[in-house]
Amino acid sequence: MKFSITFVFTFLFLLVLGYFLYVNQRPLLQDFSPSGRRLAPEAEEQSEGRLLSLATGEEIISLALEGGQNHPRIVLSKEPAGWFLTEPVYSAADPVMVDGLLMALTVAQKVRNLTREKEWAEYGLDKPEVWVEVGLQDSGVKRTQTLYFGHSSPVGDYVYARWVHPDGGAEAVKEAEYFMLDSPLKRAFVRSLYTLRQKRIFEKPMDKIKKIQWHTAEGNYEWAQEEGLWFWTEPLGLLGETAQISFIQNLQAGLRDIYVKEFLDGRMADDPEAQISPLGPKISLVDDSGEASTLYLGREWSQRDAYFAAKQGEKALLLLARSNVQSLLKLVQSQAASNSNPTGSRLPAATWNR
Repeated sequence: MKFSITFVFTFLFLLVLGYFLYVNQRPLLQDFSPSGRRLAPEAEEQSEGRLLSLATGEEIISLALEGGQNHPRIVLSKEPAGWFLTEPVYSAADPVMVDGLLMALTVAQKVRNLTREKEWAEYGLDKPEVWVEVGLQDSGVKRTQTLYFGHSSPVGDYVYARWVHPDGGAEAVKEAEYFMLDSPLKRAFVRSLYTLRQKRIFEKPMDKIKKIQWHTAEGNYEWAQEEGLWFWTEPLGLLGETAQISFIQNLQAGLRDIYVKEFLDGRMADDPEAQISPLGPKISLVDDSGEASTLYLGREWSQRDAYFAAKQGEKALLLLARSNVQSLLKLVQSQAASNSNPTGSRLPAATWNR
């Protein structure tokens, strides 16, 4: 199977994040001798402190990202069901990307604390293009503070930055204080709307899935797990035939690789052009509790190398990568043809409670 664009974006994001975390964690590692004992103060690496230190019980509940002219303001909010984008659209957020941003704020170290000697404009910290508003909550009390990213430092791969506390009070940073950060940290917060959205269609772990159904225009395919083994339950000619474990593994991997190629915001799943119907082609995964996650497939859009699609319970219209869907369907059709003359074990048809 081809690597999905989701994997590529995630890999690149973690690569950038990993770089600056490695750079920032070196002083922490150098504070200790090989025996694990702390070095004497004169031998320690000078530490400037963490970028964001949370008090006991305090948590981040929202992030507002402003990434410049080519990036719209994006707001991420923590809800009981997880993290969601609330601006400019309402959509589930990619948990890996959100965790990366949270880690960036709470693990990164300041390179150097500085005292202002010029106007903020000289450092790019008066009206910055890139900033992050962090929403915090502690015992029900909410507050915000904003991280400004400024110009690059003339020496080293660093950028100027400062915290702004609109709420003031004892938590407020002195007006003259600012600091330097590793440049990759600034780039980590310049995110497109697409990269922050949840693009994976089927989010549940595959080891929780007990039944897979695929209804196509040419016929239906279905597999069910019974006593640790997978069996065909459709088409009827293969009812009870054992499904090869390698095939099931490839099928599950392919289903995980089905992702949203494009979100057609503003267009609904009932758009006549999409030709999506509950009675039409669809893929359903049923977990061990009997709950189904269903993807409805519409017509092919050859000019965009995609299929129209919609997720069960959601009205938004999506585009899926055509190559992923077609290669997976070919795998299923090929396996069905090779199983037409069964040689493996069968489970008696009376066993199936369908």
